[in-house]
Amino acid sequence: MNYDAQLTLLSAYTDSLNEGADHAERFLWRQGPVAPDLLLLLALARRLSQVLAPLPLSEPFRSQLHQDLITRYKGADSPDDRHERRSVWFGLAAVGSLLPLVGIVVWRRHRRSHAFQYFPGNSSVGR
Repeated sequence: MNYDAQLTLLSAYTDSLNEGADHAERFLWRQGPVAPDLLLLLALARRLSQVLAPLPLSEPFRSQLHQDLITRYKGADSPDDRHERRSVWFGLAAVGSLLPLVGIVVWRRHRRSHAFQYFPGNSSVGR
C-alpha cells in the first residue's frame, strides 16, 4: 500500500472515530495487507479519540461566543474598505517608484547648469 493510500485510510478512519464509530476492521479488511506502521497509527488515532473527546459546551458559553463572533464580523472591514486601502497603497507605490526618476532628472539638470564652472579655460572660474 502506497503512502497516499495509507494517508487516505488513516484520514477516513479518523473521520469515523470523530463521528463516534470505530470501523477499523472494515477499513483494514477492504485494504488487504497493511504496513505495521499503519496499524500503529490506527491504534494511536483510536487512543487519541478516546483521550481527546470533545467536551459539551454550556449554553452561556455558546451564546457569548456567538455574540463575540457577530460583533467581530460587524466590525470587520468591508470589501470596499479593503479595495480602497489597496488602491491607496498602489498609488503610494507608484509615486514611490517615480521618485528615483525625478531625482535623476533633477541631478542631471543641476549638473548641466553648473557644468560651465568645471571646464578649464572658462572665464567665469576664479571670479
